[in-house]
Amino acid sequence: MREAVKTSYKTLALALIKLPAMAGGHFALAFALAASLLMFFTAHFALNAKAPSALELVYVDNDDTDLSKEFISLIKSANGASVMLTQCADAEQAKAVLESGGAEGLLIIRPGLDESLASGSAAFEYLPARGASSAQAARELIAGEAVTLGSRLRAAGYFEALSGREPTADELKKLEAVYSVRRSGEGSSVEKTTVFADPAAAGKPRETELFSAFFARYSGFASFVIMLVLLMLGAFCGSRDERRALERISALKFGRVMSFFSTFFALLLFGLLLLALSFIPSGTGGAWGVASGSAYVFCACALSMLLGSLSGSARAELASPLVAFLTALAGGCFTDPTALGGGFKTLSRFTPQGQYLAALNGETAYIAVLFALGTALLILSRLLPRAANRAYHTH
Repeated sequence: MREAVKTSYKTLALALIKLPAMAGGHFALAFALAASLLMFFTAHFALNAKAPSALELVYVDNDDTDLSKEFISLIKSANGASVMLTQCADAEQAKAVLESGGAEGLLIIRPGLDESLASGSAAFEYLPARGASSAQAARELIAGEAVTLGSRLRAAGYFEALSGREPTADELKKLEAVYSVRRSGEGSSVEKTTVFADPAAAGKPRETELFSAFFARYSGFASFVIMLVLLMLGAFCGSRDERRALERISALKFGRVMSFFSTFFALLLFGLLLLALSFIPSGTGGAWGVASGSAYVFCACALSMLLGSLSGSARAELASPLVAFLTALAGGCFTDPTALGGGFKTLSRFTPQGQYLAALNGETAYIAVLFALGTALLILSRLLPRAANRAYHTH
C-alpha cells in the first residue's frame, strides 16, 4: 500500500514537470492559459452582445407624392418591424447624417415613383453606412415593400390583360381587398419573420437568424478551444523528448506506467484548468456543468494521448486542428444538428463535443458515456503504440 502511494506521488510530481515541457516552457504555459481566457471572454461577450432593436434610416423623398408617403408608412410598419425613418431635405444633408453615425442607411425615393413601380424599373436608391451589418436586411425590406406596392399598382393592368377590359369600381375594390389580405400575410404560403423587432414587446425570443443551422453558443466554442489545445499538447506524446524521458524512467519499477499516467495527468490538469477558466466569463458552471465538463476533459485528454502517441510531433500538430475542427462541426459546436436534418443529430452523439453538449442539456447518460469512451481511448493509447513498435521491430 505504501509503495502504491509512493508511486502515485511520483507520478503526480512527474506530471507537474511534464506539463511545462509539453507547452514549451513555463512562460508558454502561462501564455496559453492567458490566451485561452482572453478567447473565452471574447466569445462570451460577442455571443451575448445585444442586437439592435430598431433599424435607423434617413430618407430623401424626391417624389413627394401620396404614393411615396404611403411607401414610407409601409416601411415603418413592415411585418411589425421596428424601423426609425428620419426625413432629410436633400441627399447632402442625409449623407452628412450617415457619416456622423446617426443612421445605418440612406433611402432615396426617385421622382416618378408610380411609373417606376408600375413598369418595374428602379425607383429607389439605398446607401448603407460604412460597416453597417444591416445593409442586406434593409435592402430586402425596401425591395419587398416595393414589390408589394408595385403589384398593387399593376393589379388593374393585370386584370385588363386577362379579361380584355378595364375593371369596374366594384372590381377594383375587390382587388384592393385581395391586396390587403395578402399584405397581412393571411392565407399566404410564405411565413413572415419579424426583422429588427423588440423581443420584449413580442414576448418571445428574437428570430433574426438568416441561416437557422448556424447556432453559435458559448459552451460549443469553449469545448472546441479545450479540445484543440489538448490535442496540440498531446503531440508531446510522440515527441523525442517524451521518448527520451521514457528511456530514462524505464529503469525504475513501474517506470513505463508512471511515464504514461504522468503524461495523462498533465493533460488532465491542464484541461481542468481550461474548463475552470471557461466558467469565469459565463459564471460558475454549477455542479452539473462541472460534472459534464470534467467528463468531457477526461475524454479529450484520452483522445489527445491516442493521437499523439501514434505519430511524431510534427504530424500530430498538423492533424490536431483538423480533428478538433471536424469533431466540433459534427458535434454541433457551431451548428444546430436538428436544423440540418437527416442523421446529423445522430452523428453529433458520436463525438465528444456532441456528447458534452447533450450532457449539458440534461441528457445525464452522456456523462457516463464520456467517461467510458475516455477509458476506451486511454486503453487504446496504451496498447496500440506498443503493438505498432513490436510490428516495426519484427519487420
